[in-house]
Amino acid sequence: MNNPQVLTLSHITFSYPESTEPIIEDVSLTLSPGWTVLLGDNGIGKTTLARLAIGSLRPQSGHISPAPATVVSAFCQQDAKLPPDNLDDFAADWSAETLHIRKLLGIGDDWPYRYDTLSGGEAKRVQIACALAVYPDILVLDESTNYVDAPTRDAICSALDTFSGIGILVSHDVELIDRVAARCAYFERIHRNGRNFTQIKLRPGNFSASQSQLRKDDESEKRRLREATMQVNRLNAVKHDRDREVAKVEAQKHGGRKIDPKDHDARNTLKMRNMMGRDASSSAASAQIGARIEFARKREQGIAVGAKRYDGRLDLIADIRPSHRDELVGFGPGVIEYGGSGLSEKSLPPDFSLRQVSIFGFDADTGDGAYRSENEGREPADKTSEKSADSRDGNAVLSSNYRGIRVPRLSVGPTDHIGVTGSNGTGKSTLVNALLEVFSQQDLPILVIPQETDVNDQGGVLSRFVSLAQMQRSKVLSDYAQLNSNPKRVLDIAEKFTAHETSASGKETQIVDTRDVLSPGELRKLLLCVGLLDGPQLMVLDEPTNHLDLHSKEALANALSSYAGALIVVSHDMWFLEKVASLRWDIR
Repeated sequence: MNNPQVLTLSHITFSYPESTEPIIEDVSLTLSPGWTVLLGDNGIGKTTLARLAIGSLRPQSGHISPAPATVVSAFCQQDAKLPPDNLDDFAADWSAETLHIRKLLGIGDDWPYRYDTLSGGEAKRVQIACALAVYPDILVLDESTNYVDAPTRDAICSALDTFSGIGILVSHDVELIDRVAARCAYFERIHRNGRNFTQIKLRPGNFSASQSQLRKDDESEKRRLREATMQVNRLNAVKHDRDREVAKVEAQKHGGRKIDPKDHDARNTLKMRNMMGRDASSSAASAQIGARIEFARKREQGIAVGAKRYDGRLDLIADIRPSHRDELVGFGPGVIEYGGSGLSEKSLPPDFSLRQVSIFGFDADTGDGAYRSENEGREPADKTSEKSADSRDGNAVLSSNYRGIRVPRLSVGPTDHIGVTGSNGTGKSTLVNALLEVFSQQDLPILVIPQETDVNDQGGVLSRFVSLAQMQRSKVLSDYAQLNSNPKRVLDIAEKFTAHETSASGKETQIVDTRDVLSPGELRKLLLCVGLLDGPQLMVLDEPTNHLDLHSKEALANALSSYAGALIVVSHDMWFLEKVASLRWDIR
Protein backbone atom coordinates (compact mmCIF):
# COMPACT_ATOMS: atom_id res chain seq x y z
CA MET A 1 0.00 0.00 0.00
CA ASN A 2 1.40 3.41 -0.94
CA ASN A 3 0.46 6.98 0.00
CA PRO A 4 -1.96 6.19 2.84
CA GLN A 5 -4.46 8.97 3.44
CA VAL A 6 -4.66 8.28 7.13
CA LEU A 7 -2.68 6.43 9.81
CA THR A 8 -4.77 5.08 12.67
CA LEU A 9 -3.50 3.84 16.01
CA SER A 10 -6.29 2.22 18.03
CA HIS A 11 -6.13 1.39 21.76
CA ILE A 12 -2.35 0.99 21.77
CA THR A 13 -0.62 -0.27 24.91
CA PHE A 14 3.14 -0.74 25.22
CA SER A 15 5.53 -1.49 28.10
CA TYR A 16 9.30 -1.79 28.09
CA PRO A 17 10.54 -5.06 29.60
CA GLU A 18 12.19 -3.39 32.61
CA SER A 19 9.17 -1.17 33.35
CA THR A 20 6.56 -1.91 36.02
CA GLU A 21 3.80 -0.06 34.15
CA PRO A 22 3.00 0.83 30.53
CA ILE A 23 4.52 3.96 29.03
CA ILE A 24 1.67 3.95 26.48
CA GLU A 25 -1.73 2.67 27.67
CA ASP A 26 -4.95 2.40 25.64
CA VAL A 27 -3.98 5.33 23.39
CA SER A 28 -5.77 6.09 20.13
CA LEU A 29 -4.66 8.60 17.50
CA THR A 30 -5.46 9.31 13.86
CA LEU A 31 -2.89 11.07 11.66
CA SER A 32 -3.39 12.51 8.19
CA PRO A 33 -0.84 13.85 5.65
CA GLY A 34 1.19 16.83 6.79
CA TRP A 35 3.31 17.28 9.89
CA THR A 36 1.93 16.24 13.26
CA VAL A 37 4.10 17.35 16.17
CA LEU A 38 4.17 15.21 19.32
CA LEU A 39 4.41 17.48 22.36
CA GLY A 40 4.88 16.53 25.99
CA ASP A 41 7.30 16.14 28.86
CA ASN A 42 10.58 14.29 28.49
CA GLY A 43 10.07 10.56 29.02
CA ILE A 44 6.31 10.62 28.52
CA GLY A 45 6.40 8.33 25.46
CA LYS A 46 6.54 10.53 22.36
CA THR A 47 9.41 8.72 20.63
CA THR A 48 7.98 5.38 21.73
CA LEU A 49 4.65 6.14 20.03
CA ALA A 50 6.46 7.29 16.87
CA ARG A 51 8.41 4.03 16.74
CA LEU A 52 5.21 2.06 17.27
CA ALA A 53 3.61 3.92 14.35
CA ILE A 54 6.31 2.78 11.91
CA GLY A 55 6.69 -0.75 13.30
CA SER A 56 10.13 -0.55 14.90
CA LEU A 57 8.35 -1.39 18.16
CA ARG A 58 5.39 -3.74 18.52
CA PRO A 59 2.52 -2.93 20.89
CA GLN A 60 1.35 -5.45 23.50
CA SER A 61 -2.22 -4.67 22.48
CA GLY A 62 -4.05 -2.51 20.00
CA HIS A 63 -4.14 -2.14 16.24
CA ILE A 64 -2.28 0.02 13.67
CA SER A 65 -3.74 0.65 10.22
CA PRO A 66 -2.32 0.44 7.65
CA ALA A 67 -0.01 -2.22 9.05
CA PRO A 68 3.58 -0.89 9.25
CA ALA A 69 4.83 -3.68 6.99
CA THR A 70 2.65 -2.44 4.12
CA VAL A 71 4.04 1.12 3.93
CA VAL A 72 7.44 2.72 3.42
CA SER A 73 8.65 4.38 6.60
CA ALA A 74 11.76 6.31 7.59
CA PHE A 75 13.06 7.31 11.02
CA CYS A 76 15.55 10.16 11.50
CA GLN A 77 17.03 9.65 14.95
CA GLN A 78 18.01 12.31 17.45
CA ASP A 79 21.73 11.48 17.65
CA ALA A 80 23.46 13.13 14.68
CA LYS A 81 26.63 11.14 15.31
CA LEU A 82 24.98 7.95 14.03
CA PRO A 83 25.12 7.68 10.21
CA PRO A 84 21.88 6.78 8.38
CA ASP A 85 21.49 3.16 7.26
CA ASN A 86 21.12 4.23 3.62
CA LEU A 87 24.08 6.65 3.61
CA ASP A 88 25.98 4.72 0.92
CA ASP A 89 22.90 4.54 -1.32
CA PHE A 90 22.35 8.27 -0.91
CA ALA A 91 25.99 9.02 -1.77
CA ALA A 92 25.64 7.12 -5.05
CA ASP A 93 22.25 8.58 -5.98
CA TRP A 94 22.53 11.47 -8.45
CA SER A 95 18.94 11.42 -9.68
CA ALA A 96 17.16 14.73 -10.27
CA GLU A 97 14.94 14.16 -7.23
CA THR A 98 17.86 13.51 -4.90
CA LEU A 99 19.82 16.44 -6.33
CA HIS A 100 16.82 18.62 -5.43
CA ILE A 101 16.96 17.31 -1.84
CA ARG A 102 20.70 18.03 -1.68
CA LYS A 103 20.09 21.57 -2.90
CA LEU A 104 17.28 22.23 -0.41
CA LEU A 105 19.48 21.15 2.48
CA GLY A 106 22.67 22.72 1.16
CA ILE A 107 24.59 19.42 1.21
CA GLY A 108 28.11 19.39 -0.19
CA ASP A 109 28.95 16.68 -2.71
CA ASP A 110 31.61 15.20 -0.42
CA TRP A 111 29.60 15.21 2.79
CA PRO A 112 28.25 11.64 2.55
CA TYR A 113 31.83 10.38 2.11
CA ARG A 114 33.16 12.09 5.24
CA TYR A 115 30.21 11.79 7.60
CA ASP A 116 32.39 11.31 10.68
CA THR A 117 34.07 14.71 10.11
CA LEU A 118 30.85 16.71 9.67
CA SER A 119 29.65 19.24 12.22
CA GLY A 120 26.42 18.51 14.07
CA GLY A 121 24.36 20.70 11.74
CA GLU A 122 25.89 19.19 8.62
CA ALA A 123 25.32 15.65 9.90
CA LYS A 124 21.70 16.46 10.76
CA ARG A 125 21.11 17.76 7.23
CA VAL A 126 22.51 14.54 5.77
CA GLN A 127 20.35 12.44 8.10
CA ILE A 128 17.19 14.24 6.98
CA ALA A 129 18.23 14.06 3.31
CA CYS A 130 18.75 10.30 3.57
CA ALA A 131 15.30 9.92 5.15
CA LEU A 132 13.63 11.98 2.42
CA ALA A 133 15.52 10.12 -0.32
CA VAL A 134 13.67 6.85 0.34
CA TYR A 135 10.41 8.72 -0.45
CA PRO A 136 8.62 7.37 2.61
CA ASP A 137 4.87 7.25 3.14
CA ILE A 138 5.50 7.95 6.83
CA LEU A 139 8.49 9.97 8.05
CA VAL A 140 9.50 10.38 11.71
CA LEU A 141 11.96 13.06 12.84
CA ASP A 142 13.15 12.94 16.46
CA GLU A 143 14.48 16.25 17.84
CA SER A 144 15.84 17.32 14.46
CA THR A 145 17.03 20.78 15.54
CA ASN A 146 18.98 20.13 18.75
CA TYR A 147 22.25 22.14 18.63
CA VAL A 148 21.52 23.62 15.18
CA ASP A 149 21.67 27.31 14.34
CA ALA A 150 19.28 29.53 12.36
CA PRO A 151 20.62 28.74 8.84
CA THR A 152 20.40 25.01 9.48
CA ARG A 153 16.89 25.34 10.92
CA ASP A 154 15.84 27.32 7.84
CA ALA A 155 17.20 24.62 5.53
CA ILE A 156 15.44 21.87 7.51
CA CYS A 157 12.13 23.76 7.38
CA SER A 158 12.42 24.21 3.61
CA ALA A 159 13.02 20.49 3.16
CA LEU A 160 10.16 19.47 5.46
CA ASP A 161 7.75 21.71 3.56
CA THR A 162 8.28 19.55 0.46
CA PHE A 163 7.19 16.33 2.16
CA SER A 164 3.65 15.33 1.22
CA GLY A 165 3.27 12.13 3.25
CA ILE A 166 2.35 11.58 6.88
CA GLY A 167 5.02 13.31 8.97
CA ILE A 168 5.56 12.74 12.70
CA LEU A 169 7.81 15.29 14.38
CA VAL A 170 9.07 14.98 17.96
CA SER A 171 10.33 18.43 18.89
CA HIS A 172 10.49 21.14 21.55
CA ASP A 173 11.61 23.79 19.05
CA VAL A 174 8.82 26.37 18.94
CA GLU A 175 10.19 28.11 15.83
CA LEU A 176 10.30 24.84 13.89
CA ILE A 177 6.85 23.77 15.08
CA ASP A 178 5.26 27.08 14.17
CA ARG A 179 6.74 26.91 10.67
CA VAL A 180 5.84 23.35 9.66
CA ALA A 181 3.13 21.88 11.91
CA ALA A 182 -0.38 21.22 10.62
CA ARG A 183 -1.50 19.90 13.99
CA CYS A 184 -0.14 19.18 17.48
CA ALA A 185 -0.68 16.00 19.50
CA TYR A 186 -0.37 16.84 23.19
CA PHE A 187 0.69 14.10 25.60
CA GLU A 188 -0.96 15.10 28.86
CA ARG A 189 -0.63 13.51 32.27
CA ILE A 190 -4.03 13.61 33.89
CA HIS A 191 -5.68 12.41 37.09
CA ARG A 192 -9.00 10.63 36.80
CA ASN A 193 -10.85 8.15 39.03
CA GLY A 194 -8.05 8.12 41.57
CA ARG A 195 -5.16 7.33 39.21
CA ASN A 196 -2.70 9.07 36.91
CA PHE A 197 -2.29 8.21 33.26
CA THR A 198 -1.37 9.78 29.91
CA GLN A 199 -3.87 10.85 27.29
CA ILE A 200 -3.23 12.33 23.84
CA LYS A 201 -5.27 15.24 22.51
CA LEU A 202 -4.98 16.33 18.88
CA ARG A 203 -5.34 20.06 18.28
CA PRO A 204 -5.26 21.77 14.86
CA GLY A 205 -2.62 24.30 13.88
CA ASN A 206 0.96 24.99 14.89
CA PHE A 207 2.19 25.55 18.44
CA SER A 208 0.95 29.11 18.79
CA ALA A 209 -2.51 28.28 17.40
CA SER A 210 -2.91 25.04 19.37
CA GLN A 211 -1.86 26.74 22.61
CA SER A 212 -4.94 28.95 22.37
CA GLN A 213 -7.15 25.86 22.11
CA LEU A 214 -5.21 24.17 24.92
CA ARG A 215 -5.92 27.07 27.27
CA LYS A 216 -9.62 26.95 26.37
CA ASP A 217 -9.73 23.19 27.01
CA ASP A 218 -7.98 23.59 30.37
CA GLU A 219 -10.37 26.33 31.46
CA SER A 220 -13.35 24.22 30.38
CA GLU A 221 -12.15 21.20 32.37
CA LYS A 222 -11.43 23.34 35.43
CA ARG A 223 -14.89 24.91 35.17
CA ARG A 224 -16.53 21.48 34.93
CA LEU A 225 -14.55 20.32 37.96
CA ARG A 226 -15.53 23.40 39.98
CA GLU A 227 -19.19 22.90 39.11
CA ALA A 228 -19.04 19.20 40.00
CA THR A 229 -17.32 19.96 43.31
CA MET A 230 -19.92 22.62 44.15
CA GLN A 231 -22.66 20.10 43.39
CA VAL A 232 -21.11 17.54 45.75
CA ASN A 233 -20.75 20.17 48.49
CA ARG A 234 -24.34 21.38 48.00
CA LEU A 235 -25.73 17.85 48.20
CA ASN A 236 -23.63 17.14 51.30
CA ALA A 237 -25.15 20.21 52.94
CA VAL A 238 -28.67 19.03 52.02
CA LYS A 239 -27.90 15.57 53.38
CA HIS A 240 -26.64 17.10 56.61
CA ASP A 241 -29.95 18.96 57.00
CA ARG A 242 -31.94 15.79 56.24
CA ASP A 243 -29.89 13.80 58.77
CA ARG A 244 -30.64 16.41 61.39
CA GLU A 245 -34.34 16.10 60.55
CA VAL A 246 -34.20 12.32 60.99
CA ALA A 247 -32.36 12.73 64.27
CA LYS A 248 -35.00 15.23 65.39
CA VAL A 249 -37.78 12.77 64.58
CA GLU A 250 -36.02 10.06 66.54
CA ALA A 251 -35.61 12.39 69.49
CA GLN A 252 -39.29 13.36 69.35
CA LYS A 253 -40.46 9.78 69.51
CA HIS A 254 -40.74 10.11 73.25
CA GLY A 255 -39.30 13.39 74.34
CA GLY A 256 -35.84 12.19 73.58
CA ARG A 257 -36.19 9.14 75.95
CA LYS A 258 -36.39 5.46 75.21
CA ILE A 259 -39.92 4.06 75.19
CA ASP A 260 -40.74 1.80 78.13
CA PRO A 261 -42.21 -1.46 76.79
CA LYS A 262 -45.04 -1.03 79.37
CA ASP A 263 -45.80 2.54 78.22
CA HIS A 264 -48.71 1.71 75.94
CA ASP A 265 -49.64 5.36 75.30
CA ALA A 266 -46.16 6.20 73.99
CA ARG A 267 -46.04 3.08 71.84
CA ASN A 268 -49.43 3.97 70.32
CA THR A 269 -48.19 7.52 69.56
CA LEU A 270 -45.14 6.08 67.75
CA LYS A 271 -47.37 3.78 65.71
CA MET A 272 -49.48 6.77 64.73
CA ARG A 273 -46.35 8.69 63.58
CA ASN A 274 -45.26 5.72 61.43
CA MET A 275 -48.72 5.46 59.92
CA MET A 276 -48.54 9.15 59.03
CA GLY A 277 -45.23 8.44 57.25
CA ARG A 278 -43.13 11.08 59.01
CA ASP A 279 -40.24 8.73 59.84
CA ALA A 280 -40.50 6.92 56.52
CA SER A 281 -40.38 10.08 54.43
CA SER A 282 -37.36 11.45 56.32
CA SER A 283 -35.44 8.19 56.01
CA ALA A 284 -36.32 7.79 52.34
CA ALA A 285 -35.27 11.36 51.59
CA SER A 286 -31.96 10.79 53.39
CA ALA A 287 -31.29 7.62 51.39
CA GLN A 288 -32.21 9.36 48.15
CA ILE A 289 -29.84 12.27 48.75
CA GLY A 290 -27.08 9.80 49.61
CA ALA A 291 -27.48 8.16 46.21
CA ARG A 292 -27.36 11.55 44.50
CA ILE A 293 -24.16 12.43 46.38
CA GLU A 294 -22.53 9.18 45.28
CA PHE A 295 -23.47 9.86 41.65
CA ALA A 296 -22.12 13.45 41.84
CA ARG A 297 -18.90 12.27 43.47
CA LYS A 298 -18.29 9.73 40.70
CA ARG A 299 -18.92 12.44 38.12
CA GLU A 300 -16.42 14.70 39.91
CA GLN A 301 -13.79 11.94 39.99
CA GLY A 302 -14.38 11.17 36.32
CA ILE A 303 -13.35 14.66 35.19
CA ALA A 304 -9.78 14.62 33.91
CA VAL A 305 -7.54 17.06 35.73
CA GLY A 306 -4.14 17.92 34.32
CA ALA A 307 -1.10 17.04 36.40
CA LYS A 308 0.14 19.92 38.51
CA ARG A 309 2.39 22.26 36.57
CA TYR A 310 5.06 24.48 38.06
CA ASP A 311 5.79 27.90 36.62
CA GLY A 312 9.43 28.50 37.56
CA ARG A 313 8.90 30.71 40.61
CA LEU A 314 12.22 30.00 42.30
CA ASP A 315 12.54 31.16 45.90
CA LEU A 316 16.34 31.11 45.63
CA ILE A 317 16.23 33.51 42.67
CA ALA A 318 13.78 35.80 44.47
CA ASP A 319 16.30 36.19 47.33
CA ILE A 320 19.12 37.44 45.04
CA ARG A 321 19.88 41.15 44.85
CA PRO A 322 21.89 42.73 41.99
CA SER A 323 25.31 44.27 42.41
CA HIS A 324 25.47 47.92 43.50
CA ARG A 325 28.05 48.69 40.81
CA ASP A 326 26.99 50.90 37.93
CA GLU A 327 28.79 48.55 35.51
CA LEU A 328 29.98 45.00 36.10
CA VAL A 329 32.40 45.14 33.20
CA GLY A 330 33.31 47.37 30.29
CA PHE A 331 34.86 45.40 27.46
CA GLY A 332 36.43 46.61 24.19
CA PRO A 333 36.71 48.00 21.65
CA GLY A 334 39.23 45.64 20.14
CA VAL A 335 39.72 42.26 18.50
CA ILE A 336 39.45 38.72 19.87
CA GLU A 337 41.49 36.31 17.80
CA TYR A 338 40.24 32.76 17.40
CA GLY A 339 42.45 30.64 19.60
CA GLY A 340 43.75 33.74 21.36
CA SER A 341 43.49 34.73 24.99
CA GLY A 342 41.45 37.87 25.36
CA LEU A 343 41.05 41.25 23.77
CA SER A 344 43.76 42.72 21.55
CA GLU A 345 44.18 46.22 20.12
CA LYS A 346 47.23 45.57 17.97
CA SER A 347 47.25 46.50 14.29
CA LEU A 348 46.13 43.75 11.96
CA PRO A 349 47.51 42.50 8.62
CA PRO A 350 45.40 43.39 5.53
CA ASP A 351 44.12 39.82 5.05
CA PHE A 352 42.92 39.52 8.64
CA SER A 353 39.13 39.11 8.17
CA LEU A 354 36.90 39.64 11.17
CA ARG A 355 33.39 38.93 12.23
CA GLN A 356 31.49 41.76 13.87
CA VAL A 357 29.53 41.95 17.12
CA SER A 358 26.36 44.00 16.68
CA ILE A 359 24.26 45.17 19.60
CA PHE A 360 20.47 44.95 19.34
CA GLY A 361 17.54 45.59 21.60
CA PHE A 362 14.83 42.92 21.47
CA ASP A 363 11.48 44.10 20.17
CA ALA A 364 8.81 43.07 22.63
CA ASP A 365 6.58 41.65 19.91
CA THR A 366 8.87 40.10 17.34
CA GLY A 367 12.31 39.78 18.89
CA ASP A 368 13.74 41.83 16.04
CA GLY A 369 16.01 44.68 16.95
CA ALA A 370 17.76 47.82 15.86
CA TYR A 371 21.43 48.67 16.10
CA ARG A 372 22.41 50.35 19.35
CA SER A 373 25.46 51.89 20.97
CA GLU A 374 28.59 52.04 18.79
CA ASN A 375 26.76 50.25 15.98
CA GLU A 376 24.03 52.87 15.63
CA GLY A 377 23.30 53.17 11.92
CA ARG A 378 26.39 51.25 10.84
CA GLU A 379 26.87 48.34 8.50
CA PRO A 380 29.03 45.44 9.70
CA ALA A 381 32.64 46.59 9.59
CA ASP A 382 33.87 43.81 7.34
CA LYS A 383 31.65 43.67 4.25
CA THR A 384 34.13 41.80 2.07
CA SER A 385 34.74 39.11 4.63
CA GLU A 386 30.99 38.90 5.31
CA LYS A 387 30.48 37.92 1.66
CA SER A 388 33.27 35.37 1.83
CA ALA A 389 31.71 33.55 4.75
CA ASP A 390 31.10 29.87 4.42
CA SER A 391 27.40 30.16 3.63
CA ARG A 392 26.64 26.56 2.82
CA ASP A 393 26.09 25.64 6.48
CA GLY A 394 25.70 27.67 9.60
CA ASN A 395 27.16 24.78 11.56
CA ALA A 396 30.23 24.42 9.35
CA VAL A 397 33.77 24.92 10.56
CA LEU A 398 34.85 28.56 10.41
CA SER A 399 35.88 29.77 6.98
CA SER A 400 39.65 30.18 6.85
CA ASN A 401 39.04 33.81 5.81
CA TYR A 402 37.90 34.65 9.32
CA ARG A 403 40.56 35.12 11.98
CA GLY A 404 38.63 36.64 14.86
CA ILE A 405 35.88 38.94 16.10
CA ARG A 406 35.84 42.74 16.06
CA VAL A 407 34.24 43.87 19.31
CA PRO A 408 32.76 47.34 19.93
CA ARG A 409 32.62 48.59 23.47
CA LEU A 410 30.44 46.12 25.34
CA SER A 411 29.02 46.94 28.72
CA VAL A 412 27.38 44.58 31.20
CA GLY A 413 25.24 46.39 33.76
CA PRO A 414 24.15 44.90 37.09
CA THR A 415 20.66 44.05 35.81
CA ASP A 416 21.30 43.54 32.08
CA HIS A 417 19.86 40.40 30.48
CA ILE A 418 21.86 39.70 27.30
CA GLY A 419 21.32 37.08 24.60
CA VAL A 420 24.37 36.10 22.54
CA THR A 421 23.45 34.88 19.05
CA GLY A 422 25.14 33.88 15.81
CA SER A 423 25.62 30.87 13.58
CA ASN A 424 27.62 27.99 14.98
CA GLY A 425 31.31 28.56 14.48
CA THR A 426 31.15 32.36 14.48
CA GLY A 427 32.75 32.66 17.91
CA LYS A 428 30.03 32.96 20.54
CA SER A 429 31.99 30.82 22.98
CA THR A 430 35.17 32.75 22.13
CA LEU A 431 33.44 36.01 23.08
CA VAL A 432 31.93 34.65 26.28
CA ASN A 433 35.21 33.03 27.39
CA ALA A 434 37.00 36.36 26.89
CA LEU A 435 34.37 38.04 29.07
CA LEU A 436 34.66 35.35 31.74
CA GLU A 437 38.41 35.92 31.85
CA VAL A 438 37.74 39.55 32.73
CA PHE A 439 35.06 38.64 35.26
CA SER A 440 37.39 36.15 36.96
CA GLN A 441 39.63 39.04 38.00
CA GLN A 442 36.78 40.70 39.91
CA ASP A 443 35.22 40.01 43.26
CA LEU A 444 31.80 39.04 41.87
CA PRO A 445 29.73 35.91 42.61
CA ILE A 446 29.20 34.20 39.23
CA LEU A 447 27.34 31.06 38.15
CA VAL A 448 28.44 29.49 34.84
CA ILE A 449 26.63 26.48 33.35
CA PRO A 450 28.29 25.14 30.18
CA GLN A 451 26.60 23.67 27.13
CA GLU A 452 28.14 20.23 27.57
CA THR A 453 28.02 18.50 30.95
CA ASP A 454 29.27 15.08 32.01
CA VAL A 455 29.45 12.68 34.98
CA ASN A 456 32.19 14.81 36.55
CA ASP A 457 29.77 17.74 36.70
CA GLN A 458 27.21 15.40 38.20
CA GLY A 459 29.68 14.12 40.77
CA GLY A 460 30.57 17.65 41.81
CA VAL A 461 27.03 18.92 42.21
CA LEU A 462 25.83 15.75 43.98
CA SER A 463 28.78 15.92 46.36
CA ARG A 464 27.76 19.43 47.32
CA PHE A 465 24.05 18.55 47.45
CA VAL A 466 24.50 15.71 49.96
CA SER A 467 26.62 17.98 52.18
CA LEU A 468 23.94 20.67 52.41
CA ALA A 469 22.04 21.36 55.61
CA GLN A 470 18.48 20.09 55.57
CA MET A 471 16.95 23.55 55.09
CA GLN A 472 19.19 24.34 52.12
CA ARG A 473 18.54 20.94 50.59
CA SER A 474 14.79 21.50 50.90
CA LYS A 475 15.10 24.87 49.13
CA VAL A 476 17.07 23.28 46.27
CA LEU A 477 14.52 20.48 45.84
CA SER A 478 11.59 22.91 45.98
CA ASP A 479 13.09 25.06 43.22
CA TYR A 480 14.07 21.95 41.24
CA ALA A 481 10.39 20.90 41.26
CA GLN A 482 9.44 24.40 40.06
CA LEU A 483 11.50 23.68 36.91
CA ASN A 484 9.16 20.79 36.08
CA SER A 485 11.37 17.95 37.35
CA ASN A 486 10.88 15.23 39.94
CA PRO A 487 12.91 15.94 43.11
CA LYS A 488 12.53 12.31 44.23
CA ARG A 489 14.80 11.27 41.37
CA VAL A 490 17.52 13.60 42.68
CA LEU A 491 17.14 12.13 46.17
CA ASP A 492 17.34 8.57 44.81
CA ILE A 493 20.46 9.30 42.75
CA ALA A 494 22.04 11.25 45.63
CA GLU A 495 21.50 8.24 47.91
CA LYS A 496 23.19 5.94 45.40
CA PHE A 497 25.98 8.49 44.97
CA THR A 498 26.61 8.51 48.71
CA ALA A 499 26.70 4.70 48.73
CA HIS A 500 29.18 4.71 45.81
CA GLU A 501 31.31 7.31 47.54
CA THR A 502 31.35 5.37 50.80
CA SER A 503 32.25 2.09 49.11
CA ALA A 504 35.04 3.81 47.17
CA SER A 505 36.88 4.40 50.49
CA GLY A 506 38.38 7.70 49.49
CA LYS A 507 38.99 6.78 45.86
CA GLU A 508 37.55 8.77 42.98
CA THR A 509 33.87 7.98 42.62
CA GLN A 510 32.84 6.33 39.36
CA ILE A 511 29.19 6.16 38.40
CA VAL A 512 28.75 3.52 35.73
CA ASP A 513 25.07 2.54 35.94
CA THR A 514 23.12 4.79 33.56
CA ARG A 515 20.16 4.67 35.93
CA ASP A 516 22.38 6.51 38.45
CA VAL A 517 23.02 9.37 36.01
CA LEU A 518 20.85 12.45 35.68
CA SER A 519 19.80 13.31 32.15
CA PRO A 520 21.48 16.40 30.64
CA GLY A 521 18.34 18.44 31.28
CA GLU A 522 18.00 17.22 34.87
CA LEU A 523 21.68 17.93 35.56
CA ARG A 524 21.47 21.49 34.22
CA LYS A 525 18.46 22.19 36.44
CA LEU A 526 20.27 20.84 39.51
CA LEU A 527 23.43 22.83 38.69
CA LEU A 528 21.27 25.96 38.51
CA CYS A 529 19.38 25.34 41.76
CA VAL A 530 22.48 24.44 43.77
CA GLY A 531 24.43 27.34 42.23
CA LEU A 532 21.72 29.80 43.28
CA LEU A 533 22.60 29.12 46.92
CA ASP A 534 25.71 31.29 46.39
CA GLY A 535 23.61 34.29 45.42
CA PRO A 536 25.25 34.89 42.02
CA GLN A 537 25.01 38.45 40.72
CA LEU A 538 25.92 37.27 37.22
CA MET A 539 24.82 34.07 35.48
CA VAL A 540 26.27 32.80 32.20
CA LEU A 541 24.29 29.99 30.56
CA ASP A 542 25.34 28.28 27.30
CA GLU A 543 22.42 26.77 25.32
CA PRO A 544 20.30 26.22 28.47
CA THR A 545 17.26 24.90 26.57
CA ASN A 546 18.97 21.93 24.93
CA HIS A 547 17.30 18.67 26.09
CA LEU A 548 14.43 20.52 27.80
CA ASP A 549 10.77 19.86 27.02
CA LEU A 550 8.47 22.82 26.42
CA HIS A 551 7.04 22.95 29.94
CA SER A 552 10.57 23.00 31.36
CA LYS A 553 11.61 25.72 28.90
CA GLU A 554 8.64 27.84 29.92
CA ALA A 555 9.41 27.36 33.63
CA LEU A 556 13.10 28.21 33.10
CA ALA A 557 12.18 31.29 31.07
CA ASN A 558 9.88 32.49 33.86
CA ALA A 559 12.62 31.91 36.43
CA LEU A 560 15.34 33.75 34.49
CA SER A 561 13.09 36.66 33.51
CA SER A 562 12.50 37.32 37.23
CA TYR A 563 16.23 37.17 38.06
CA ALA A 564 17.36 40.56 39.38
CA GLY A 565 21.05 40.14 38.53
CA ALA A 566 22.97 40.24 35.25
CA LEU A 567 22.37 37.40 32.80
CA ILE A 568 24.25 36.30 29.67
CA VAL A 569 22.58 33.52 27.66
CA VAL A 570 24.10 31.92 24.56
CA SER A 571 21.31 30.38 22.51
CA HIS A 572 19.85 29.70 19.06
CA ASP A 573 16.38 29.55 20.61
CA MET A 574 14.92 32.95 19.76
CA TRP A 575 11.56 32.07 21.37
CA PHE A 576 13.41 31.59 24.66
CA LEU A 577 15.67 34.63 24.28
CA GLU A 578 12.71 36.90 23.64
CA LYS A 579 11.37 35.89 27.05
CA VAL A 580 14.57 36.28 29.09
CA ALA A 581 16.77 38.90 27.35
CA SER A 582 16.38 42.60 26.67
CA LEU A 583 19.70 43.03 24.78
CA ARG A 584 21.20 40.95 22.00
CA TRP A 585 24.83 40.63 20.96
CA ASP A 586 24.83 39.11 17.49
CA ILE A 587 28.02 37.85 15.82
CA ARG A 588 28.04 37.88 12.00
